[in-house]
Amino acid sequence: MMSNLSTPTPPPFCVCRYIGQHGPRVPDVPRTGFLLRWTRQDKKCTLTHVPHGPECWRGFAPAHVVLRGVGRDPYVSAPTIPASVFMVFQMMFACITPALAFGAAAERTSLGSAIVFLFVWSTLVYDIVTCWVWGPHGWLALLGVMDYAGGTPVHIASGAAAVAYALVLGKRKDAGSSNHTPHNVSFVFLGLALLWFGWFGFNGGSALAANARSVQALINTHMSGCVGGMTWVLIDWGRTRKWSIVGFCTGAVAGLATITPGAGFVSTSSSLVFGFVGAVVCNFAVACKKRFEFDDALDVFAIHYVGGFVGLTITGIFAERAIIGLSYNPGDVVPSGGCLDGQCIQILIQFAAIGTVSGWSFFITYAILWIMDKIPGLHLRLRQGEEELGTDLAQMGEHAYGFTLETKNPVDSNRRRTILSFFREAPLVLEKTKEEGPEE
Repeated sequence: MMSNLSTPTPPPFCVCRYIGQHGPRVPDVPRTGFLLRWTRQDKKCTLTHVPHGPECWRGFAPAHVVLRGVGRDPYVSAPTIPASVFMVFQMMFACITPALAFGAAAERTSLGSAIVFLFVWSTLVYDIVTCWVWGPHGWLALLGVMDYAGGTPVHIASGAAAVAYALVLGKRKDAGSSNHTPHNVSFVFLGLALLWFGWFGFNGGSALAANARSVQALINTHMSGCVGGMTWVLIDWGRTRKWSIVGFCTGAVAGLATITPGAGFVSTSSSLVFGFVGAVVCNFAVACKKRFEFDDALDVFAIHYVGGFVGLTITGIFAERAIIGLSYNPGDVVPSGGCLDGQCIQILIQFAAIGTVSGWSFFITYAILWIMDKIPGLHLRLRQGEEELGTDLAQMGEHAYGFTLETKNPVDSNRRRTILSFFREAPLVLEKTKEEGPEE
């Protein structure tokens, strides 16, 4: 049993490779900075999660510092698996959530202040929200909210935080004038493959057991992602007459985000509705993003928040007692589902969770960032020269690709001159390259 339950843990770590899917969507130079920022997020969550152990969902427990007493014995929130497995599995959720919020701050946030923000936000926002939703005594859990794998703690919380982050930072200097096309479409597709695999671990593993409900969650996850991707492609084709691979990847993520709260509550046929509705609504949100008063660089709000909102709402409609009962023993009392089981009040419960988590995440995030920005040494935004140069070169002194300095795009001529002035040896490298000519 332990080996079966440990299996879902590595796939969520692939979701933490969120950079693989969204990092290549960032145009131009700040690529290595994204790698560093999300890698540090993984390590930070590991360092803060391990000392608390599974008790981090109920507050700090001195008895479990550095995982003391956390081993093969089960934890109250996960009686079917060892507490150590539960801790590692939940740690992956804690890693991915702040990484989503960072997407809105791409190309203009300082790495140093971002690291401090990780510690504070994960403690004051994420830990508290997960306690509400998944904790054995959480008020939203007791209220009866249906959130199978993270619609509120992950997608709603990160989406609201992304809006706050974008508002505090302000818009990119070229937000309205640049096309901001992805710098590597192939990596976007590769990242989606890793992300999709990781989502299987998230949603399937949230059953905390190897049972029929876990399999149902896997099927629903896959079907919703497929429908979301194809729906997005068809919508874009209707506008541009082009079959966009980036569009498919974005739609798939929208479908996956939408099914997350309902993966273990709805039937396979209902999961098709999740993927379709999620892709349509998220596509509309992306199309309207220019009307927003904030600059969300990677559409975190439009994809994850809106997708989570849609998913939580229609979970209150399509949740079924028959699916919930897949994880119960014969003779057990199985809770009712949503409107399909005559419990339309479930929609109001879902709205209560959405509204509460949205408000908490947004206002606490805004307060954290506003206070940090007033502290010397923790200024959130890059200086003008650093922003023009890019995070990679300005704050890390390195770049993702060796040919960055030798770009032939005339639009980048001004930036190329800035980069060349930053690297003293760059003119010599370029002259040598011109003399040698292209390799045959």
